[in-house]
Amino acid sequence: MDTTSRPRPTTARRTDDTRRVDARRVDDVRRVDDVRRVDDGARAGGARRAVRARLAAALAVPVVALALAGCAGAAGGAATPAPSVPSETPPPTDAPGGDAAGGDVDGPEVLGERWADAPAPELGPDGTAEPTAGWVEPGARFFVTTLGSSSCPLAPTGLLPSAAEGALTVEFTRVGGPMCTMDFSPSSWVLDLPAELADAAPLTVTLAGEVDPAVDVVLER
Repeated sequence: MDTTSRPRPTTARRTDDTRRVDARRVDDVRRVDDVRRVDDGARAGGARRAVRARLAAALAVPVVALALAGCAGAAGGAATPAPSVPSETPPPTDAPGGDAAGGDVDGPEVLGERWADAPAPELGPDGTAEPTAGWVEPGARFFVTTLGSSSCPLAPTGLLPSAAEGALTVEFTRVGGPMCTMDFSPSSWVLDLPAELADAAPLTVTLAGEVDPAVDVVLER
């Protein structure tokens, strides 16, 4: 019986085997990396396709809306504009004359108060009425009456007393407008007599300003 031992693999053979194993491992790692790159590329491509689809859908909505609007316009003709809503217009004022205009507006301040129960003015020598004045309460209150347009009357806007002469000038200004009626009506106001003329007897009242020519009226006690 041969008891001689068989020769063992040399170190060189073991080294070659190790190299072959390592090479197979490297190939396996490369194949895994290739699979991962393929998966990543597929995912990225799918994401890009999804974004493109969403953009296409978003762009299609306004295009469809415009097309529908064009069809509706062609079928129904010209669009009917919405009716305009008129802005609220304040009511017109008659005059810039305080009480004579019935409200507080810019213009000369009208003195006294309108008096609807004043006596009718007397007729002059030519048969026409003239501006006049008279007592309401002797020594305290008096009235004045002018004639002209009832919507644009001559109203008292100033008092110029002269105690030394026992006289009082009443300045008149036309108020109202801008459109005035063409009638010829009396307009009367009640005024307070200035205190310095309370004892004047007689009292001469001159109606002036836009009362042209001026008219003198003597008020007896």
